[in-house]
Amino acid sequence: MYPKRRNHYLFLFSILLILILPLRAFAEDGGKYNDRLAEGITKLNQKNLSAALEQFKAAIAADAKGVEAHYYLGVTQARANRDKVAEGHFLKALEIDRTFIPARMDLGVLYYQIGKDQEAMASLKIVEQIDPGRARVHYYQGLILRRTGSAAASQAKLDRAVSLDSSLAGAIRFQSAVAHYEAGALDSAKAAFQEVLTLSPNRELSETARGFINKIDTAAAGEKPWEFSMSLGIQYDDNVVLDSGNAPLPTGIKEKDDFVGVVYLQGKYEWFKKDHWRSDVQYSFYQNLHSENSLDDFNIQDHNLSLRGYRQLGMNEAGLIYRFQYATLGGEDYMTGHSIGPTFLWGHSEMHFTELDYRYGMKDFDDIRPLFTANNTRDADTHRLSATHTLLFGEKGKFYAAYGFEKEKAGSGIQEDDWSYDGHEIKLGLVLPPWKQSVLSLEVSGTRRDYSDPNENDLPNRRKREDDDLRFIAGLSRPLSEHTQISAQYLYQQNDSNIAIFDYERNIVGLIVTAAY
Repeated sequence: MYPKRRNHYLFLFSILLILILPLRAFAEDGGKYNDRLAEGITKLNQKNLSAALEQFKAAIAADAKGVEAHYYLGVTQARANRDKVAEGHFLKALEIDRTFIPARMDLGVLYYQIGKDQEAMASLKIVEQIDPGRARVHYYQGLILRRTGSAAASQAKLDRAVSLDSSLAGAIRFQSAVAHYEAGALDSAKAAFQEVLTLSPNRELSETARGFINKIDTAAAGEKPWEFSMSLGIQYDDNVVLDSGNAPLPTGIKEKDDFVGVVYLQGKYEWFKKDHWRSDVQYSFYQNLHSENSLDDFNIQDHNLSLRGYRQLGMNEAGLIYRFQYATLGGEDYMTGHSIGPTFLWGHSEMHFTELDYRYGMKDFDDIRPLFTANNTRDADTHRLSATHTLLFGEKGKFYAAYGFEKEKAGSGIQEDDWSYDGHEIKLGLVLPPWKQSVLSLEVSGTRRDYSDPNENDLPNRRKREDDDLRFIAGLSRPLSEHTQISAQYLYQQNDSNIAIFDYERNIVGLIVTAAY
């Protein structure tokens, strides 16, 4: 009888072990999970991200279904700017528990921060449906609506956020201040940052606002409204040509080489700048002097004056430009020109932008005897449309590509119509970042001009003139001091024309010293 009873007790004891041991293991794992989670949150609050990551990973090792650990891993990775990894942990937390609001909320914030506005709004709307009294939901929805251009709806959302939590007023004003700062409206940005200091009790936000104010004040103190540069140089030209792209070559000048002194002055004064608006005036002066006395009639003096006004539109900019040009040849009036037109800059990013320009102009030429006795037949109305795409890289490096269309319409007389044409230009340029303080720049361009009428210089055929102009320019510059630099320059030009008088080739090499202030 006793052996049977002993066996019965052993059986009951085995059942108890089977039931108790897993429960104990579960309790131990649960305790380990909670301990690791709590320690991770402590490290996260101390901004020790690497230690926090280790603790949250250990918590997940203790419980792979720990929704809180996945959530906090996402928070930690987001603070470390590992957006893709953070997104994965937030989604994993929601896969475990779709009603876990903190993960849904922070996923929406993450999407907002990386520019996925549609995904951010979808996530935040789910949070709003579950918890409409959560102020931060309305706050981020308002920021998204403002960024996407829905100003009225944005303001309603931001007002709702402040009504639920008045401490958000400073954060909302801070976001507005940053938008003004990024748009270049520094005056209104500074006023908004100063208001943040009054509205926000948040120490970190206030310190950041003070940092922006200091940057604005430093930039204002360092800015000067004017710029000036002067260049002096000497060039060797193996084929002296006047206005080589679009002019006849006078008898006895083709393939005449010479040394040429060059003077170039340029100045700019920004007379108005406030918030999104700015305006400036620019002037440039060019003079070349040939060493060969027989070429004195080809000494060119050129004056250019421009008035420009711009309006900043976020990362974009729109403007209007007027230009006046006056040139003399051998001391005599040669050409007067006017042009006006809009310009638009489309900023894809701080390092990547596109410029669009249109110009309508008028050119008025004067007769010069004995070289250009019928020069006034070149008077023309001009239209020019161009697009330039620029990519900045490295330190001061850039690559650019441009296309331009130009149309000149002269008169309808026998000699006047020689100057009417349609032109297409393609240009590629590269400026390499400084290497041992030296900067190499390269540019190549090709221009096709198709003239609309038979040319009087092509007798007896009188064909329509067709020119293909190829240019290559290379420059190597190096600073001499804080304000001066020296540059070696080379230009190669080849103009292929179906009419012999306009067919030529030239090389120019030069050494230029520039002082800029």
